[in-house]
Amino acid sequence: MKIFLTKRVAENILDRLNKIKDKQIGSEKIEISPDLGLSKIIININDFDDNKLKKIMKTNAVYYYDTETKEYYKIAIYNNRLYCQLNVFDKYPVLTINGFRMHRVLDDPLKYVNQIIKLLRIKQGNSILDTCMGLGYSAIEAAKQSNDITTCEKNDCVYEIAKVNPWSSGLFSNKNIKIIRQDVIDYISKTDRTFDIIIHDPPTIKMTPELYSREFYGMINKISNEGAKMFHYFGDINKEQNMRAYERAVKEMGWKVRFYPEVLGAIFVNE
Repeated sequence: MKIFLTKRVAENILDRLNKIKDKQIGSEKIEISPDLGLSKIIININDFDDNKLKKIMKTNAVYYYDTETKEYYKIAIYNNRLYCQLNVFDKYPVLTINGFRMHRVLDDPLKYVNQIIKLLRIKQGNSILDTCMGLGYSAIEAAKQSNDITTCEKNDCVYEIAKVNPWSSGLFSNKNIKIIRQDVIDYISKTDRTFDIIIHDPPTIKMTPELYSREFYGMINKISNEGAKMFHYFGDINKEQNMRAYERAVKEMGWKVRFYPEVLGAIFVNE
């Protein structure tokens, strides 16, 4: 069995262990979540290593403890110059790549995704392209509104982190979500599919300038149906670089557009 460990869980277990040692309490059982808050179990805490728990308490990284092998594993992968790690901020699992957070973490990332889904007014039967899968939160929430979701992920380390993350399980269990293990630019340059909804929530322009380029927007136009809508993340457009990216997208897309500061992005409509 895997038990996912975060700073908060490690603190709770260590606190209980210390109280047992001080004979403040006699019970060796504790209720914790083994899957980052999705469920609860009661376990015996004597199997845990104090020193390992103290190490976990010093980081936002997520670990898991294998109850059979008694080993601890940090959920992080280095591949092709990318260091991908699963972190927890507050109580929400978030992907970081080379130290940069891939989700807006000022609040619940699912709340953020649902704000986007609401703005797009997705209908059952809409064909949806999620350009950058990441941990899959956008695809999972979109699949609650439609039965035709395609999501792209080119990075092996991101894909493997998603497979381990309990909050990403819907990506792999929902038959309405099709995962494309390919760069989205390669995919849309070759596909004969068209889409009603595009969710474009890429990393920053500094990390992925190609996903803010004239060529990319031209490809999006070609695969978009009449009346199609696209959410496009830009970040804070009070920053010059983000404003330039926004202005470029408005010019190249040629669609009706409105910026929504609460989600740091814009909705484009192909009218």
